[in-house]
Amino acid sequence: MSRVDELEKENFDLRQLLEIGKSLNSTLEYNRLIDSILHTCLAQMRVLQAGVFVRREADHTELVLNRDYIGFELDHSIPYTIPPNHPLRQQLIDMSDCYTLQELNAALPADSPDCGLSHMPYELVVPLIARSDLQGIIVLGRRIDDSEFTADERRYALDIGGLAAIAVYNAYLFDRATIDSLTRLKQRHVLEERMMHLFKRHGDPEQEATERSEIESLSFLMLDVDYFKPVNDTYGHKFGDEVLRRLAEIVVQHTRPVDIAARYGGEEFVVMLPNLDAQGGAEVAERIRLAVEDFRFCHGDKELKITVSIGVAEYTPALDQLPGDLMARADEAMYEAKSSGRNRVIVARDNRQPA
Repeated sequence: MSRVDELEKENFDLRQLLEIGKSLNSTLEYNRLIDSILHTCLAQMRVLQAGVFVRREADHTELVLNRDYIGFELDHSIPYTIPPNHPLRQQLIDMSDCYTLQELNAALPADSPDCGLSHMPYELVVPLIARSDLQGIIVLGRRIDDSEFTADERRYALDIGGLAAIAVYNAYLFDRATIDSLTRLKQRHVLEERMMHLFKRHGDPEQEATERSEIESLSFLMLDVDYFKPVNDTYGHKFGDEVLRRLAEIVVQHTRPVDIAARYGGEEFVVMLPNLDAQGGAEVAERIRLAVEDFRFCHGDKELKITVSIGVAEYTPALDQLPGDLMARADEAMYEAKSSGRNRVIVARDNRQPA
């Protein structure tokens, strides 16, 4: 290859890396970012298999194989986990280099604990290093043409890894700022900011009608766990936390990706349901209520029945000038559900259908 050809290729690679950096940093949502990293690797490195080891949550220290790996046929009985003290992590940080299977086996101590990599038919391990720390690793499998990675391709993979590391680190920070660490739902302020944004757009006469119609159909749920304090006092806060985690999972299972579920505080949860009126919101709330009622929470050999009371309010322009107005009406409906016997769904008075 002539020097001119080499310069042209370097220029092309730089342009590609610029676009990759823009793409990876265009989202702070964790699962979408992992998907973007994987598909970037498939396309740019011409491989058929790719996986990413990252932290499962922002405050965790173990690196775990993300479930969205592509192409690998894995034994799911094996924990694909790299603990914080594993020699592999320090090796990758110290050398900041890619490794093949043979190179890694030669570099690590013979008694290194099995972290699952030996069960993956990988061709190259690429470190994700940012802020002088290992944010994760990319595992690349068989290539489309079964060729080995050249020195230039390995450097290119390292460049992609560097961009991915920055994106993953930013996603960690975003996760800490927006996600409730106990329930993995959104924090309260995230939902409130989203609602404020929608209300401002609706109240702005300069917005196009199609944009203002974004919240013409919107319902809001306020959910509270019945008799939660006695559960905490009797069985302890650790069990109480487990109840809240399970409830959050049930809420997510019975809502759509477009909905926003958040922990409002203590044992209260809220859900914003775009493009659903009060009737649609009540149907979602009833599904959640029934799922919670049917779930058996176990403390040792004892089964406990937990129930929830849910208030539903639909956005009504004449009544809801601010997000707090809508939330207050849902809260009032929830307390009406409590006073009516608990374990039920009540729609706000102003949104009830005529009998």
